[in-house]
Amino acid sequence: MSKNQTNVNLSFWELNQYFAPYDLIVVGSGIVGLFSALNFRKTNKKAKILVLERGVLPFGASTKNAGFACFGSISELLNDLSLMSESDVWETVKMRWEGLNILRKTLGDKAIDFKAWGGYEVYDDTFVHEKCLNSLEVMNKIISKTIGKASCYSSANSKIAQFGFKNVKGLIFNKYEGQIDTGKMMDAVM
Repeated sequence: MSKNQTNVNLSFWELNQYFAPYDLIVVGSGIVGLFSALNFRKTNKKAKILVLERGVLPFGASTKNAGFACFGSISELLNDLSLMSESDVWETVKMRWEGLNILRKTLGDKAIDFKAWGGYEVYDDTFVHEKCLNSLEVMNKIISKTIGKASCYSSANSKIAQFGFKNVKGLIFNKYEGQIDTGKMMDAVM
């Protein structure tokens, strides 16, 4: 809408602020939208940037993912390998890993309350659990090449009783997963 096309009584300041030309308009104020704006700002210091959001808070997944800082469980990756090319799967894992590291470096672990607890994949299906267990060695080799970290996945069945799980057939531990407080993360990026 141009300044001449407005049918409402807008002030001079409203017209100049909200209807002026922008160098970048970002739709969505979640982590992807805000990081897009921040990265654009790095190379375009004087750019006029507008970030649009449909509500007061980011509406999408940025604050709704339960704070998982993950790049792929074995069952998820095996499923992805059945649907996508190997190169696409491992490139996706690499991008997730690098994205998490960029987030941590940019905002700082304290600001996002990052905790490197590791993570457990819980199996209620014996067949799927066995398939994943049989893939541990291969997956560890590929993950090591992809993210530069060795011995990512391990069987954690010994923890089932300790955790008090009922009807759980198996656990696999990923020692490089973590936790983020997504509310703090969004506050830090804003």
